[in-house]
Amino acid sequence: MTYRQADMSLWKRKRLKDQAAVPSDRFWSGQVCELGRYSPDDTLLEGELTPLALIGFASDEGIKRNAGRSGAIHGPLVIRKALASLAWHLQRKVFDAGDIWCEEEQLIIAQSQLAGHIAHLLDMGLQPMILGGGREMVWASYQGASRYVSAGQADAAIGVISLSSRLALADTEPQPSALSAFYQIARHCEERNLDFPCFCLGVDEQVTSIDEFDRAEEYGVLWRLSAECERDDFADIRQDVSEFLASLDYLYLSVSLDLFSFAAAPGVSAPSPFGLDARTGIGLLKLILEEARRAEVPLLLADIAECNPLEDADGRTARLAAGLIFELARL
Repeated sequence: MTYRQADMSLWKRKRLKDQAAVPSDRFWSGQVCELGRYSPDDTLLEGELTPLALIGFASDEGIKRNAGRSGAIHGPLVIRKALASLAWHLQRKVFDAGDIWCEEEQLIIAQSQLAGHIAHLLDMGLQPMILGGGREMVWASYQGASRYVSAGQADAAIGVISLSSRLALADTEPQPSALSAFYQIARHCEERNLDFPCFCLGVDEQVTSIDEFDRAEEYGVLWRLSAECERDDFADIRQDVSEFLASLDYLYLSVSLDLFSFAAAPGVSAPSPFGLDARTGIGLLKLILEEARRAEVPLLLADIAECNPLEDADGRTARLAAGLIFELARL
């Protein structure tokens, strides 16, 4: 495992000679600051949101263990590059907190390190946004959130909403992987006699085993199939999300880019011909955040998994990931 500080050169906007000068502060490239410039004592301006902290999880070890397509280890880099070119519309500060790299198959160590960084960022008063990387980051994200919350409110309830084609409730034998992340959380909660509020949206029956659906029933995990997540279903989804949020204190949102069809996201471990289109997926994301705000359940952290630039020749998946972060950051 290696921690690497943020490469701030990624946030310097390049301008072609024949382009008219455009102020850099109109783009993310002119707004994202290194973490060292943040002070917990900074006072938020009226209407300003909690500062955002980008932290990468450069790993595809969990994907390799599932015999998926390697390359997501480079996801955090290309997502940052895609974000840098987006226009700036935010009422919040954004900081780059660097990357955790999983090296030499040391997944458990890398997950533990990421969890520690997430808890620290939360303790500083920042909202972590984890850039991936394989979906094995989910276990680390939950650990970090749980560590932070339990230190201040031992009985607080953290709920998880997952947007993905997978339940990620596969068995951890012979070793944990990208597809066992939510099973690890479920077991963790069971051993500590804690509730495991989890709602999975966009699940694809074609890639989800009967065993995983059985585990979902066993642990009380809610799910909705991909075919039931179209725009015509949004009214019902809104009601379901509202009911799910009612008993929560905090929300952790996990997005895997395999939620989307390969027309929108070809650069993932296992592309889907039947996933959601980009507008429907972003609409679903906005719906969740709107309901969380209405229920006064703060979004504690979010992660974006499965960006694989080696299978994303035209950068389509990276741009989709950046667009999702753009929406998450301003709501």
